[in-house]
Amino acid sequence: ANYVVHYGWVRGRGWGTEVIVPAKVSCSLEGPDQGKKFADWVAMGIRRADNKAFQASELKAEGLLLMPAGRSGPAFIVTPNFYVLKEYNTSDLYA
Repeated sequence: ANYVVHYGWVRGRGWGTEVIVPAKVSCSLEGPDQGKKFADWVAMGIRRADNKAFQASELKAEGLLLMPAGRSGPAFIVTPNFYVLKEYNTSDLYA
């Protein structure tokens, strides 16, 4: 745990969650330079794959859309903690 904290892991936040991305949301919004508040992603119609609500504390925080297999694969909204994991292993599939 100390290893990831050393690289910037924010305690109390997860790495991200799997989401359902509506067809109306452009794939061009995907990537590490396209961060938006969770509330903005929700306003676009993105929802958690498990149908649970995002935590209220996360709605004001930044999340990034990640679609490693494109539209045909799973999609995720990840937190900056995801990129801390990538410091250890740079593969999107690992993190």
